[in-house]
Amino acid sequence: MYAVCSISCLAFRKAVLSLQGKYIYTANVYKVFLASPSDVAKKRQIARDVIQKWNGLHSEDSGIVFQAVGWETHSYSAMGERAQGVLNK
Repeated sequence: MYAVCSISCLAFRKAVLSLQGKYIYTANVYKVFLASPSDVAKKRQIARDVIQKWNGLHSEDSGIVFQAVGWETHSYSAMGERAQGVLNK
């Protein structure tokens, strides 16, 4: 099994190296935390869409990627704690 993994990993590495300069670039990632009341979910989605569009248009040239972070996508439920306490972690 290990030999198969090594061969697969090597093939993957060669494939990735062949893509450099075409589809792969180096960038700094900045997390953008989106927080708002639950009644403006559509506006949070608009903000996510704008961030995604900006990344598609500018991230390769600028070397910057913005990552939208919010409770809908980056939190998990925990039993026995207040919701705000979980988010604060």
